[in-house]
Amino acid sequence: MMGVALTGMGLAGLGVWWLTTPAPRFHFGAEPPPAAPAVVRPAPKRDAGAARLLWLAGIPLPAGLLWPLRVVVGGVIGLVVLLLDHALPAAIIVGVMGYHIPPGLLHLLGRARWRQADRDAYALANTMRYVLPVEGHPLTALRRLVPDLTEPLRGWMTAALAQEATGAGVEQALQDLTQRLHHTELGLLAEILRADRHEKPAADLLGELIDAWTERIEADDQRLATLAGGRRLVNLLVGGPVVVFCLLPVLSPGTGGIFTQTVAGQAIGAVGLALFGAAAWLSRVTLSKEEEV
Repeated sequence: MMGVALTGMGLAGLGVWWLTTPAPRFHFGAEPPPAAPAVVRPAPKRDAGAARLLWLAGIPLPAGLLWPLRVVVGGVIGLVVLLLDHALPAAIIVGVMGYHIPPGLLHLLGRARWRQADRDAYALANTMRYVLPVEGHPLTALRRLVPDLTEPLRGWMTAALAQEATGAGVEQALQDLTQRLHHTELGLLAEILRADRHEKPAADLLGELIDAWTERIEADDQRLATLAGGRRLVNLLVGGPVVVFCLLPVLSPGTGGIFTQTVAGQAIGAVGLALFGAAAWLSRVTLSKEEEV
């Protein structure tokens, strides 16, 4: 039994690696590098892929460790299914599904933190509008209000304000933060700070920014409420049958044996799981594009 378990664990991990890792000769979606880079000045550092995902989610994990973590999660889930169902094809398919669980969880956490920072930044801009007559300059008002923010925005804004002491300027630091967050309104706030340095009135600009920001938040609330209902429905329709299938030998050994004791049964179960996995992947890609931050 131990030999079967170890062999199954190795095959499940190998299946996850083989199905999810393209060979070096393939370059899916890649474009040829430009002949000569046309960079006039150094561009602000912008995280992408796993690095941005981990930073946005607030997980202090090097980006290079995300892939091994995904392989381990997929292999463990595949091994558990193999021990329950004794069906290698099903274990491999479910292991591949498990391989995609860590980035999915990071996306959910990152979106939640982004929305929290968005609401805090919106409240910050509103408060700045009212304390500006007292403080006299938006940068002074910003320094007064940032310590009262909550995480993660407080840490991000504190780091941006610290750039003023180095001579880099808060405006550029906010622009860099805007690019990392893909947040338009923070970029406009940086432009307002830059405009006020040239003796242009910031109060009127803040008012216009807040009006546009309010409209965007209201539209986002309506859109995300609809998407949340769709996500719950997809999780129920896709995740429910997969979990039931994996636990079927425990819940009903006689019924579960139909899909585990014969080659035909294992093939039918594998095809069904593959269809559910494809549906889960397609729904995730669609919803992620709509919820992208």
